[in-house]
Amino acid sequence: MLAVAVGAATGLSGLAVAHADPATGLSGTPTDLARTVTLVTGDRIVLGPNGSLSLLPAAGSSGSLASYRAPDGDRYLIPTTAAPYLSRQLDPSLFDVTALAAAENGAAGGRVPLQLTFTAGSTPTAPAGITLTSVTGDSATGYLTPASGPAFSTSLRTAAATDRERGRPVGSTPLVPGLTDISLAGAPSAPVATPHYPLHILQLSVNDLTGKPADFASVFLVDTDQTSREQTFVPIGAGIGRIAVPAGNYTALGLFDDLDASGNLVALRTVVQYITVPATGAATATINEVTATTPVTVTTPKPANADYELTTFLTIDSSGVTGAGFQSIDFGTPPPTYINPAPAPPVGTLHYVVQWGGEAPTASDNYRYDLAFASDNGIPADQSYSATDSQLATVHDQFSADPAAGPQGSLLNGASDPVLARFGASAIGMGTPMPGTNTDYLGTNDSGSWSQQVFTANGLAFLGDARTFAAGRTYTVAWAHGPLAAGLGQYTGSQFCLVCSAGSDLQLGVDAIGDNVPGHAGVLFTEPTSSHFTLYRDGAVVFDQDGYDGAELTGIPAAPSTYRAVFDLSMAGVAGFSQSTVTHTDLTMRYNPTASPGSALPADSSCFGETATTPCEILPALTLNYQLASDQTNTSTAPVQVLKLGVDHVSYDGAGSRAPITGASVRISFDSGTTWQRVPVIGFDGSYVALWRNPSSASGTDPSIEVTATDAIGGSISQTISNAYTVGTISTAGH
Repeated sequence: MLAVAVGAATGLSGLAVAHADPATGLSGTPTDLARTVTLVTGDRIVLGPNGSLSLLPAAGSSGSLASYRAPDGDRYLIPTTAAPYLSRQLDPSLFDVTALAAAENGAAGGRVPLQLTFTAGSTPTAPAGITLTSVTGDSATGYLTPASGPAFSTSLRTAAATDRERGRPVGSTPLVPGLTDISLAGAPSAPVATPHYPLHILQLSVNDLTGKPADFASVFLVDTDQTSREQTFVPIGAGIGRIAVPAGNYTALGLFDDLDASGNLVALRTVVQYITVPATGAATATINEVTATTPVTVTTPKPANADYELTTFLTIDSSGVTGAGFQSIDFGTPPPTYINPAPAPPVGTLHYVVQWGGEAPTASDNYRYDLAFASDNGIPADQSYSATDSQLATVHDQFSADPAAGPQGSLLNGASDPVLARFGASAIGMGTPMPGTNTDYLGTNDSGSWSQQVFTANGLAFLGDARTFAAGRTYTVAWAHGPLAAGLGQYTGSQFCLVCSAGSDLQLGVDAIGDNVPGHAGVLFTEPTSSHFTLYRDGAVVFDQDGYDGAELTGIPAAPSTYRAVFDLSMAGVAGFSQSTVTHTDLTMRYNPTASPGSALPADSSCFGETATTPCEILPALTLNYQLASDQTNTSTAPVQVLKLGVDHVSYDGAGSRAPITGASVRISFDSGTTWQRVPVIGFDGSYVALWRNPSSASGTDPSIEVTATDAIGGSISQTISNAYTVGTISTAGH
């Protein structure tokens, strides 16, 4: 599976908002499970919690997309195949994956509901791949599915090739007679603009490699004085684009996709240009594709076949605080990419990052490279990038997998240098066998900080905190090793606090699922059988609802209280799950506002209710970490089972409760929880080892585990995991 995750960050999904008095009612959004949406090209996008997404390309997909986030927060993904038709025949709403997620919620078969408009007097007919469901005058409704999307995509390429052959602007000929527009059904009409600034017409003249008006180009325009005023695509028709903008300074990205006679992508070219719009008079600018002549190339110490390229242009305005990003994403063997060298912009800054990935030519060699190269301000003249062995960190990734899951997931890496980290780093990656191992050579040229993520074949995403890897060092990182269960961790970097208070606000929630690495936050993009969250204060229920894994209380009294959270998650019966199918987590903690309920949350993280006078305090919530001796299918063949158990309080960059851990106990059941046996536990102060016997009679079964732990200030946690691991054929060698 090809995959890209954009702006992924650890956070609380499905947070509900509840007032202190439950009688006042509850509001919120159900658990933010990932949703799969379909673009009109048939490409499918899996939208996960916290802004992550993965791409499932359709048959024949170009594998090339542009990504940006609009000022209203919606994310857009535009395949190269569709770009010539954007705002002419294809409405931008078709590529608003945020809106698509809402439109497809509950739709059968991933249908994309469509609205089609035709010229007056035309008889509406269906373009290839689209099924019409009703016709009224010169308009029609219909739908497209993942299976029919490739046919529509082929029609776009065919029409583009015909336009080029006949000397017409690409995208100008109707896909079917009379068609003027296809939009997402139910998409709101474009709002009537209400200018907040005096506006001036900027005319862009855009020329192709031959110097003629470009018929296949677009321009992404950003106001560098104040990015919130303008960040948008400018449609280009017959080489001309016009837009009304405030006077000021702008960065323009001229985006050119070179096609062959059959409409296939053969090269990408980007022209970076700075434009000033005066307060009086007309404003014009000419963008020439011919200036993008510098090829972007990457070389590695060992042979590697490129499998993606991600180019990020992050414009930060004059405030140095706000910014707007544009990304070009290319999967498979990226086409030749060219750019023009550019100095630093006269106003604001331009952070430019080339991230590149490649895999061993022979799959059995089992290695890959993920590299990133950055320019702090402007586009360097030298776009030939190379990494030497001395600049690489060696990371051995170990992927565990449920025996019932499919054979392949995805490993994603995202360069997360200090600038990208401020605005939301992106991760991108490729398919990898699971279970299995992989050697990933990570580049350190761009700070060495990477955000890693794993998407499993059965619908889990494990999001790793950004981590700095040092050149010349070797690391081992485990992913999806069980037992898997809800919990909290020891987080690093900028985070949203899951268990914090600020003034009269308090939030308490858990990561719905986690593996054996404290910095990994697991989220679901598969619908569970059920999930339920209940929150008590001093024994009284203040929140109780399906589909949540946390809640926020507002208006809480400034008095010592005991909070108890109970979270239940069931994956029983869900395809791909035979282990950790049902988990029950019961967490209790004391809140005492006059005795500092926790520790100050580091400044780069945040929580609900935070203000300059009400800082965030981390609450003393306990969490468990399991290090179970088992293989990469979470299966054990040892006659004596070993579990290393860690008990600690949630922390953020090391800040959190330091209350002593007072004890832990473990029970095991070999009969699906009908009977339990307590097992020996040795250790102290949060570090324990539990031992029990795996009887040969248990071979082929999935035992359940129950753990309870306490701290010195009245906190406790109890967790039950059904089918926690699998017992294989017991080895008796040496016994």
